[in-house]
Amino acid sequence: MRLLEPEQRLLPFSYPPIFSFDNFIVGPENRLAYHAIKELSQGLSEPGSLVIVGDGGTGKTHLLSSATAKNQENAGACVYLHTQELKARLGTSGKDDTISLLLQYQNYNFIALDSFDELAHDILAQEVVIYLYNMITANRGRFVIASRTDPG
Repeated sequence: MRLLEPEQRLLPFSYPPIFSFDNFIVGPENRLAYHAIKELSQGLSEPGSLVIVGDGGTGKTHLLSSATAKNQENAGACVYLHTQELKARLGTSGKDDTISLLLQYQNYNFIALDSFDELAHDILAQEVVIYLYNMITANRGRFVIASRTDPG
């Protein structure tokens, strides 16, 4: 018997990627971002915010996910949010729903927001991000944004 017969079909199992600082490939172009977000997520630097800017495929999502996982290990109240998820939750919400969404994150000490550049034309989502940022930083938490373009 052959292990794989010609008519045998393979099942397309896929596994979600496991993002961590240990399996991130550090190069000269991302070394600064790697060290900055790692220190921020481990509480080795002062609370505050960080913006990571880079082209697609440069590891921004990997870094945000790794930082969120590291914060969870330290029993931190944290969340990784992709802007598509944020926009979907705000898509049909009224003012009361927006406030309840903000209140959901009021006690978090770490928020990682991915693909910030996708909010360029969404005023409501931009306003929510500003409120989230203000809430987190007022509580001496950490707020990290990844974007393909400089938000400034």
